[in-house]
Amino acid sequence: MSPLPPSPEVEVEPGDSASTPPSSSRPRPKQVSCERCKRRKAKCDRQLPECHRCLEANVPCEYANRRRPGFPSGHRQVLEAKIRGLEADLARLRDNQTPLVETSTGTVQPRSSVSGSVEVQGFVDPDVTLQPPDAREGQVISSDAVQECHGQRTPLKATSVRTGRIREKKPPADLVYSLSSLYFRHIHHWLPFLDARHVFADFATSEEPSLVAYALFGATLPFSRDPRLTPESKDSFWKYTKRTVVVEALEEPSYLTLEALAVLVLDVSGMTNGPQVWGILAVAIKLALQLENATGRALRTSATTVPEQTVRPEQTAIRRLFWAIYALDCYISITTRHASELTDQHTQYLLSIRDSIWRDESATGASRFSAHSPSSQGSICSAITPHVVFAYQLELLDISRRLHRLYLEYCTFTSEGNPVPNRWLQSIMGCSSGLNAWYSDLPPALRIDASGQNPETARPSSPMVVMLNAYYHGLTIYLHGLVDFSHQQGLETQLSNYRRDSRASCINSMEAVAYLGSAYSATLGDKLGWPYAWATWTAGRYCLVSQYHGRPLPQERLDQLFRSLEATSRHWQISGHYRRLLLMAREALDVTVPNPASHEAQQLLQEMVDWRVSASDLEDQMRVDPLLQGGGASLERGGWNMYNLDMLMQDPGLGALEGGEQRSMLAESATGGWFGVSAGPTAIFGEDAGQFMGTDQPMHNY
Repeated sequence: MSPLPPSPEVEVEPGDSASTPPSSSRPRPKQVSCERCKRRKAKCDRQLPECHRCLEANVPCEYANRRRPGFPSGHRQVLEAKIRGLEADLARLRDNQTPLVETSTGTVQPRSSVSGSVEVQGFVDPDVTLQPPDAREGQVISSDAVQECHGQRTPLKATSVRTGRIREKKPPADLVYSLSSLYFRHIHHWLPFLDARHVFADFATSEEPSLVAYALFGATLPFSRDPRLTPESKDSFWKYTKRTVVVEALEEPSYLTLEALAVLVLDVSGMTNGPQVWGILAVAIKLALQLENATGRALRTSATTVPEQTVRPEQTAIRRLFWAIYALDCYISITTRHASELTDQHTQYLLSIRDSIWRDESATGASRFSAHSPSSQGSICSAITPHVVFAYQLELLDISRRLHRLYLEYCTFTSEGNPVPNRWLQSIMGCSSGLNAWYSDLPPALRIDASGQNPETARPSSPMVVMLNAYYHGLTIYLHGLVDFSHQQGLETQLSNYRRDSRASCINSMEAVAYLGSAYSATLGDKLGWPYAWATWTAGRYCLVSQYHGRPLPQERLDQLFRSLEATSRHWQISGHYRRLLLMAREALDVTVPNPASHEAQQLLQEMVDWRVSASDLEDQMRVDPLLQGGGASLERGGWNMYNLDMLMQDPGLGALEGGEQRSMLAESATGGWFGVSAGPTAIFGEDAGQFMGTDQPMHNY
């Protein structure tokens, strides 16, 4: 029997047997999934009139018509027309570029601006391709901008211009969480105020990253090697996290926002000691004073509604946050020439119970490290925790506050022309005795003896212990430098009795800092915070000032300090700023090499040898747009120009610099002190950290 022809009412799929009877109960499936399964990314059985998943969910099942691949008709022609229009606009701008003429004053101006004050609209900015589209549309370039772009010496653009080009972007949540964990590996040990268990518990229970998570993310960007982080994305992410934390802290103050603000202060202070960090530090101090006060009121936990199962932070956590902000204030204030916002009256309330906050009561004997026998060294080393070391660091910071007050008094006396009273010198000697007593009371496990030691045979030590010893020696140089380099009339007789001892103390501490850098900066560079860089900077400055006064110190010590600053500059930009200032001052001191372009370097040297000029003032003077204007000898506006950089690269005193290191110095010097080429941490961390100064990865800084 021949097979029956197919029924005209039923479609037959290719390959179906013609003898197969039609099925009216099960229509032929469609070739596309339903819209609901597409959105849910679920497998659809494509049955009509409803798929199985929609039928079970009791929801309408909709099938859309299948779309043809590719662009809609005419879309390609529209894009090509837009491209041709843009190319025509660029060609017209090039043709209409205003010619430049030289005026009688020697400045270069557009021809239209010679006869009058006329704005130039047809000039093409060489950096136009680096700006966002909205910054290029309708842009008006003044004659100053033309001179800036075509002058013989090219001043760099102001901070606001470079920052405005960066679009802030919210980082993805998984990236925020992954980078936040780096904080507890690289930073937490020298500022241990956060509880890792509570932080990670919040990460697990919150749908969106918290404010603390964003702050930790921004602080750990320089330590990340995630390949997803490009220089542009780092800039955008960091700008978003910084502004989010600052705005939230100003509009909705709370304990949680103060935690995030403290992390942001730490982050920004690692970039600059200048006015950019003073504002957020002042806000953090003002809120920290409300954590616990005599009125019985306390700062709220969160700006949002706190769930019932959420308990208020423990008193220990609240007080540790206060002392962390206290430590940051001490670290930052000593680099400046103004008094701290925190007074002794503010700290008196919590000072009596500070030891119980940071030292474990169950191991009081071990925490004080009273044992000195070799048999007890194991138990002593096991008791060295970040909290215990930080307790000793706070004692050292108490002394640093006294030193800073004496420094401010000395600056006041000398600026007003008044003789320095003898009581000030007695206070200096009292602080020196306090420093020596503090160091003598340190347990052996927390002391690193650098006298006559070989860095290659140095015993292993923790980064927090290295920072503790380096900061002690930095304070010693900071204190005794006032006596060693003071030439105040009326004190010559009194100073002569102390100057020799002060000079010996400074030299010993300088050699100790150089030893610590040689022994530990290469292996612990990613775990040494920026206060260690300040101690290294102070030691390097003392070497150069001594050389200026005709008392040169061994050159290898200064080279060791430079290498130490270079190692820490990979993660803390302020370390690179310190290194750049020292390089410029050393260039000015090197009289054996003819250098016709050392005017700015000579001015910098004159300020650096004056021990009254603070580190933050020196750093601010090297910005493209200094925030502190006028008063005393200062560098010319515009700072370090490209001609000086070329001469700096030719300085044989710098040694054999590799091409990558030269470019890193170029980028660091050319970008100023704050936002430079990028507004985020350097994008070198996709490669091995040891290749930071390699030839493929330039360094971007703020």
